[in-house]
Amino acid sequence: MKNIKMKLNIKAMRSVIMKRISKDIWAVFKLLYQNKGRFSINALLLQLIMIFISSTYLILLFNMMLKVAGQSQLTINNWMEIVSHPASVILLIIFILSVAFLIYVEFSLLVYMVYAGFDRQIITFKSIFKNAFVNVRKLIGVPVIFFVIYLMLMIPIANLGLSSVLTKNIYIPKFLTEELMKTTKGIIIYGTFMIAVFILNFKLIFTLPLTILNRQSLFKNMRLSWQITKRNKFRLVIEIVILELIIGAILTLIISGATYLAICVDEEGDKFLVSSILFVVLKSSLFFYYLFTKLSLISVLVLHLKQENVLDQPGLEFKYPKPKRKSRFFIISMVLAVTCFIGYNMYLLYNNTINTNISIIGHRGFEDKGVENSIPSLKAAAKANVEYVELDTIMTKDKQFVVSHDNNLKRLTGVNKNISESNFKDVVGLKMRQNGHEAKLVSLDEFIETAKQSNVKLLVELKPHGKEPADYTQRVIDILKKHGVEHQYRVMSLDYDVMTKLKKEAPYLKCGYIIPLQFGHFKETSLDFFVIEDFSYSPRLVNQAHSENKEVYTWTINGEEDLTKYLQTNVDGIITDDPALADQIKEEKKDETYFDRSIRILFE
Repeated sequence: MKNIKMKLNIKAMRSVIMKRISKDIWAVFKLLYQNKGRFSINALLLQLIMIFISSTYLILLFNMMLKVAGQSQLTINNWMEIVSHPASVILLIIFILSVAFLIYVEFSLLVYMVYAGFDRQIITFKSIFKNAFVNVRKLIGVPVIFFVIYLMLMIPIANLGLSSVLTKNIYIPKFLTEELMKTTKGIIIYGTFMIAVFILNFKLIFTLPLTILNRQSLFKNMRLSWQITKRNKFRLVIEIVILELIIGAILTLIISGATYLAICVDEEGDKFLVSSILFVVLKSSLFFYYLFTKLSLISVLVLHLKQENVLDQPGLEFKYPKPKRKSRFFIISMVLAVTCFIGYNMYLLYNNTINTNISIIGHRGFEDKGVENSIPSLKAAAKANVEYVELDTIMTKDKQFVVSHDNNLKRLTGVNKNISESNFKDVVGLKMRQNGHEAKLVSLDEFIETAKQSNVKLLVELKPHGKEPADYTQRVIDILKKHGVEHQYRVMSLDYDVMTKLKKEAPYLKCGYIIPLQFGHFKETSLDFFVIEDFSYSPRLVNQAHSENKEVYTWTINGEEDLTKYLQTNVDGIITDDPALADQIKEEKKDETYFDRSIRILFE
């Protein structure tokens, strides 16, 4: 009997929860539908303002910080010089606080807009900024440090959808995650970190709307968010997932319908006007999808907070919406905005072609076909039509060069010894294993000779370990001259001093500098090319390099989406783990129709 009652209670509870979920979802959709026009215009204006501020004030502030420290760029090699200068530290703090404040104002607008919408009211921009300035005072002092940390924790997973205009393009650099994912230990570390960040983001998901809407401190709001998610986690997750699915389904219907109509009108897909209209419709649909996804999430959070009765009445100036005639200025502005949007996207569609002049470079050869930095990997990359094969070389204790990425050999050979502390004969020939492949560790001499036989050039990365002799660079020159490749091969390193010395001793060599993280301009240098990872890439940087007759390579670019993206840029070379895919995309896309191009650009 007890079990029957318990089952009935559970069933009744489930029924109540499902009714509550249905009611909440209906309330959110009703809110978004009734305010679709005002929400869209306000959000669009907000985005334009944020883009303008970030491209003017924030860039100016960042450049001032570099200038007072006597630097032209911020990298992992010179950050100490910047933070050791008092004036640049002050400007850095102002920069970080400015970003935090702008993000706070951005979410204040969205949260206040939703909060007022639930009461069928309108909030004025003046009231939003006034309250944002008043409320931000609660972050002054120690709380601002935790607020900045909280914003940083939002970045890896965009706080379950609450990404800012200012941070949407910031992510964990792929070269870090890719290297971590190559070892079991790295996978565990990265996986544990991401799970911890996800849980923390979810538990603190109410922190931002609480801080905006009530008068409590940041710490109290964090604690309150933790308590609310503990009580309502299942209902909250179900509501968010259902809303995402519904909005995603609507987007899918729009994209499918528009694409079907375009195919009916233009079966060949080569009519520019038809593809342009399709592209504009689909781009607009994606914009509204991201906008209403974010607004639906904020709406769910605000609705839960109202139900929890934990909000103070914000000191906002509300007014009831009244139908009024749109001003001539508003109409003209909207027409101009729409015209600019259409014109820009037509230009983008027309000019976004594949750059067939980009060199494809096999990263450590072709890892899918052999162990990295091995002869089989080199030969496989050559067959994939690469222009260069990138390899790493380290000097042994007895001053010979071997081909290896790691100084310590344990990852690939299982032997726990350092190349820098071993003699040439003790490391060459060791069996390497990776992803089901086996190969022997070889000398740089053998690698070069095999490359010559395979008719492929090499991009040699020098990996100095700190124990090299004074004539290290001369030995590099000698080995290239020995094989007669000093005018065809390119040499690069993370060590800027080594590369400038090499360039000075052999001006005819093409020498490059690898920059793991790059903010600001490239420094003035005698070197011939820069190698940057995709996180640091920007068209501005490439244009600067080209204006100085230097080249830019990006690494490590993998996957169809990223390869396609970079094959449309003006970089000079792409370093990839999958050169066969890069070559395939390069060939397939160079003769694509306007229709194919519109779909490709849309989902980049």
